[in-house]
Amino acid sequence: SRATGLPPAPSANLASALFGALAVALAFSFARRITGSALGGWVAAGSLAVSHAFWSAAVVAEVYTSTVLLLLLLLSTATSALRDPRRPAFLFGLVTGLSLLHHRMVPVVSFGVLLVLAVEWVRRGALRTGAGRTALGFAAGALPFLVLLARAAAGGAELGEFLAGGAGLSLPRLESLPGLLLYEARFLGLDLAGPQLVLAAGGLLLAARRRPGYAGPLLACAAAGLLLPLLFARVGDRSLFLFPALTAAGILAGVGAAALPGRFRSPLPALGLAAAVVLLPAGIYAGLARHGAAHPEAFFPGATPAHARAFLWPGKAGCREPERFGRSVLAALPSGAFLLTGWGDGEVIRYLREVEGLRPDLRVRRRRPRRGLAGAWRERGARPLFVSEYPGLPLRLPLPPGARLSEIIPRSLWQVLPAP
Repeated sequence: SRATGLPPAPSANLASALFGALAVALAFSFARRITGSALGGWVAAGSLAVSHAFWSAAVVAEVYTSTVLLLLLLLSTATSALRDPRRPAFLFGLVTGLSLLHHRMVPVVSFGVLLVLAVEWVRRGALRTGAGRTALGFAAGALPFLVLLARAAAGGAELGEFLAGGAGLSLPRLESLPGLLLYEARFLGLDLAGPQLVLAAGGLLLAARRRPGYAGPLLACAAAGLLLPLLFARVGDRSLFLFPALTAAGILAGVGAAALPGRFRSPLPALGLAAAVVLLPAGIYAGLARHGAAHPEAFFPGATPAHARAFLWPGKAGCREPERFGRSVLAALPSGAFLLTGWGDGEVIRYLREVEGLRPDLRVRRRRPRRGLAGAWRERGARPLFVSEYPGLPLRLPLPPGARLSEIIPRSLWQVLPAP
């Protein structure tokens, strides 16, 4: 905010967009390097840039564009380390160590890619060199995380909960795998709504047949993205774990597109293919957004078209004019109220209350699966309880005597809104 001269909210949104631009540029560079084709680079970058999940994360304050940037750095250094494990292996370990400060999906993907590297290093007789350089890079990259742990411990934090990040690690539940894959297929179909899936399938077959150095890391990245929700079953937005699979699919789409120009007698089909990668998904998203705005009853009773658009397009509710929204919520609550809020608007309200000093008599807690709801129930006392997840909808929920909070606040907030 100090660097840009902008308020904190648009500055955070700008940071997401900046990381998104860097990730798209790196996708182009990486795909062009492994395919030797500019068309492959453009298709990979376009597939990523217009995917619904990536687009949504790039226009609000979110972590996922920088997640994709780290994933692409992992893939780029890993493919180089397969051929020569000296310097690239150190860089791969460095990115992995730095990713400890970021979303948990990045180090999990890194572990899967490392297994692929280890198998190849054993085959080449370079395991000691590769593993040693990776360990050195990891130690260097992990230093900021260790400093953070030391400061957290000095501040009295419980390191177990601090490391868990508010969501418990669970054992894999293999019986849920078919349902999970169907759930993920819906979101991948939306994210890769043009010819990307067909191109990615072709790129996968091409990589498997020719066995180039990039096939193993890409497959490990995609597999980790598809299977991650089995490990973190308590996380609600499982579709967000698809970013590794989405990243790998975009690169593979570039691989598939790079093999096509030699089959065309003119450049027009290749240019049309690149245009379809970008224009088809954007048109589909625009149609969905218009449909959602025209049918607000599909979301919750009493929703306005603005609420429906915020929910579906660009995909993040509660983040339009967040500072004004946070101030209006704080101003509307009575003294001593307890506000139980979601991730998007919760951070804005927390910032305004704690940093700006607005309404310090209010208690603010995030909605969480375990401790947050139970903690709100224990701490509420006789104070009124409010819930907020959508712009302009701070709600006071009645709490009947003997009612349990988990029965009052279900996963979907619109289920507790009164009918018109």
